[in-house]
Amino acid sequence: MGGFSNVVPVIVELLRKVLSLSSDEPEAILRLIGKLDEIHSLGLVDGKMFVIRILPLLSGAVLSFFGECLRNGRSWEQCKRELLREFFPPFRP
Repeated sequence: MGGFSNVVPVIVELLRKVLSLSSDEPEAILRLIGKLDEIHSLGLVDGKMFVIRILPLLSGAVLSFFGECLRNGRSWEQCKRELLREFFPPFRP
């Protein structure tokens, strides 16, 4: 558990460099998700902790969406897939 506490400041610092979502425009959402996915891929924290840490970067419908994902116990990967299906019809099966 000691290693986990050392990782949180690293995640916080990486996320501090990501611009917050300023609109619900598809391009802005995709740009943000791409940057967040890069940080998540480092594997520093699990998917649920990552979603908790990104909430301050979100707004509007995207914030509500990720809040609901978190309440339902979904990980970053699950939330990301669902977000793409929800907000971007070409990603729907």
